[in-house]
Amino acid sequence: MTTIPETHRDLLDAQIAVLGTIGASGRPQLSAIWFLAEGDTVKLSLNTSRQKVKNLQANPACSLLIVDPANPYRTVELRGDAQIAVDPDYEFAKKVGAKYGGADLSEHDGPGDVRLVVTIVRRGWQSGAARPPSGPNSGPGPARARTEGGRPDHPGPAPLRFQYRGFRTAAA
Repeated sequence: MTTIPETHRDLLDAQIAVLGTIGASGRPQLSAIWFLAEGDTVKLSLNTSRQKVKNLQANPACSLLIVDPANPYRTVELRGDAQIAVDPDYEFAKKVGAKYGGADLSEHDGPGDVRLVVTIVRRGWQSGAARPPSGPNSGPGPARARTEGGRPDHPGPAPLRFQYRGFRTAAA
């Protein structure tokens, strides 16, 4: 397992992260999510009714992106596989709820839902630079600061091409 650098470790105390999973169609699904870091381990509390859980059960590959709210160009992305375990007594869910002002996560569970602990088993990390791009033609985002656990033989990301296929909004 790789270690998150001290320069970005404080981001593990952030309030929100974005979980990326792969859906049945092979397309990514992104979800803003609560999380709890215990040392170098990041865990989530989810229930079985969520599409992200179904995605992880079918394909455990995932990514968790945390953005610094004070500097959106400073990020850390954890890449790995999800390990899923049942949380029958809501022991972990209560820890997550405590981080978020005493929230009761069981209120989000419907009849028949099972509360789970999802642990991100990291295979690597990537951090974003702490400086914003400069100049009118500098591009949409920051330069990469460092990557660990990736492919050393790969020259870098290929240009991305997006095709609009609709969008999904979070329920209020």
